[in-house]
Order: sequence, then structure tokens, then C-alpha cells
Amino acid sequence: MPTEDPVLTITTHIGNAVAEAMRAWLAREGLDEDPANIWAHGVTGFIWAVADRWIVTNLRRPRAEVVAYIDSFFAPAFAAQQRS
Repeated sequence: MPTEDPVLTITTHIGNAVAEAMRAWLAREGLDEDPANIWAHGVTGFIWAVADRWIVTNLRRPRAEVVAYIDSFFAPAFAAQQRS
């Protein structure tokens, strides 16, 4: 019997919760909710990879700087959404 991968399980749960939050935001903004699941799981994987890199390397930067870089990467995509 295969053992369940705890990382896969936690990232799936996080991605699903982020998808619900994104779906709600998109609906409130009158935007297409269809991409919420794909975006949420993509963002979750991106953040997970950044966190792993930040933790396991000597390339650490202050947390606020890392968050600002991530924000500057994703903010334009959210700002560019057009109402349907």
C-alpha cells in the first residue's frame, strides 16, 4: 500500500483554499471565476518553491523583501483582469 505524500496533501489543501478565496474575489469583482483553480494551485506551487529555496539556501533575503518581490510579480496579473 503506497504511503501518501504529506507535502502533496498539504499543498493540495492549501491550493483548494486559495482557489475558493480567488473564486470569491473574482465573483465580487464581476470577473470570470474559471481560472481560479489553476491560478490558485499555480500560486501555491510558486510560493512553496520560493519558501523552499529561501529556507534551504544561503540566498536568504529579509522576509519583507521576498514578499515584496512576490507581490510585484503577481500584482500586475490581478490588476489586469477585465470585467466580463
